[in-house]
Amino acid sequence: MTLIASINDYRDWINPNLRPNVYAVGTLKQRRQCHDGAIAYQMVGNYDRYDQMYSQFIRRLSIATYGRKHWRRYRELLPNCASLEGGTISSYSKGRRHGIDPHSAKEGIRFHINMCFQRPGWIPFEQFKIEVVRTWTGMDWALPNIVVGISSGDCVAYSLKEGPQTLLANSMSWPLSGASSATPNSSAC
Repeated sequence: MTLIASINDYRDWINPNLRPNVYAVGTLKQRRQCHDGAIAYQMVGNYDRYDQMYSQFIRRLSIATYGRKHWRRYRELLPNCASLEGGTISSYSKGRRHGIDPHSAKEGIRFHINMCFQRPGWIPFEQFKIEVVRTWTGMDWALPNIVVGISSGDCVAYSLKEGPQTLLANSMSWPLSGASSATPNSSAC
């Protein structure tokens, strides 16, 4: 008999390791206009495109938080986890028919990403919030409406309400062991 991990198992594993203190919800474009040199077409968003977009977002946010010199030296990501939640996709894209996205099938709810971050102690919350919003609005698949707040309650369990399969593949990064989140790394710019 194979044991299947529940949402509570993931929550109980992520919460003490990540210790999220900032929660954000960012809305995504369902499709966007693209050109391939000859014709224009609609590119439909899917799990893989949103996953790539989030990977780029967290790298840019990490560079903005820790500094470019620190990023070049250590490639340290901001401690985070994210899950995709939203509606079904059924549309045409460059002549191919797309069916329902198996990762999330909430009818009528726009795709969005629930994000949990561990904000470094040396950055005030308001400054961190401004940086999250600035980085989010610079992404191709992101809509400008993003809600960023101090984590209250169990944001990890709320993010995983559709199940652990909604976690984005490249979204999980943890604080460095032994590193203090109260003071910046001396090598950061």
